[in-house]
Amino acid sequence: MSGWLNDESSNSHVATPTAVATGAAPTYSTSVKKFGSSSAKFVRTSNLAGGYLSIPDSSAFTLPTTWSMNFWIYPTSLGSTHQGLFGNWRDQAIDTGWKVFFDDNDARVRGRWSWGLNANSWTWVTSDGQYLIPNNTWTHIAVSRDTPAQRWRLWINGILAWIRNFDDGRGGAGARDSSRSFYIGAQDDLIGGDGPRYFFDGYIDALHIENGVSNWAGDDSTEGTKYFSPENYTEGPTATAYTSLLMNFNETLYEVAGTLSHDSRIMVVDEGGRTVENDSVETAGAYSVTVNDADPKSVIAIRESDGKILGYGRVTPSIV
Repeated sequence: MSGWLNDESSNSHVATPTAVATGAAPTYSTSVKKFGSSSAKFVRTSNLAGGYLSIPDSSAFTLPTTWSMNFWIYPTSLGSTHQGLFGNWRDQAIDTGWKVFFDDNDARVRGRWSWGLNANSWTWVTSDGQYLIPNNTWTHIAVSRDTPAQRWRLWINGILAWIRNFDDGRGGAGARDSSRSFYIGAQDDLIGGDGPRYFFDGYIDALHIENGVSNWAGDDSTEGTKYFSPENYTEGPTATAYTSLLMNFNETLYEVAGTLSHDSRIMVVDEGGRTVENDSVETAGAYSVTVNDADPKSVIAIRESDGKILGYGRVTPSIV
């Protein structure tokens, strides 16, 4: 899954997150997506089992005192706990770093910026009523921490939903960081800081984190959603640094194609993972089905009228 990770004020490093799982690893989804060819699909089977993406610890994730982030999520389940979205949080002797998570118990997205437990932490949360996050729907969330204005701001689908001033000093000074890897689709163990837990169940697309004030986060106004598509991700007038992370979760699309003498069921199996990537009925003549990658595939053609196998063999998909 591709994205840019700008480390130490450089924009020349490409981040290729590692897909990891204690259950089903995250995959590209070409059917549920917000932009481009695909989104990232995460599957949680329990608080202790699920898939996530991991990027090694980097100074790019040391959030400065002014930053912006926005992303699209599509939750697919509600439960009784929270689900990690992204961050480099560690909760052990003291809370360190920062995190964003989906609290599926009350359908809210929450974030925490912390160094030293409650005395130096700040939390933000999507609010009640129209700002609750629905299942099986794309919702855009944007949040900024603006030191010059001394404000936190939160937008839901382009509507300014929450503002809080730096009125008591908590979370006011200093950057936030931890030594943990950056996780997407999970967060660190809330109890022991021992690794990923609390996995997300759903889809994430167009995740954007900027070390500065983004083009939509400059004041207390409601913004149109035109700013929240990838082609409009540009530095705002008060941005202070490069974008830390921009992930569109787009995959190059490949295809298996051929010609059928009869209406047939086409099954395509990835030979590496032994997973079925296509199972559809195609009409006689030229056909083309989309598959996940360029790995060798086993293709089976079964005639619809009598179940006779018309073709079976190995193919290498071509780029769409």
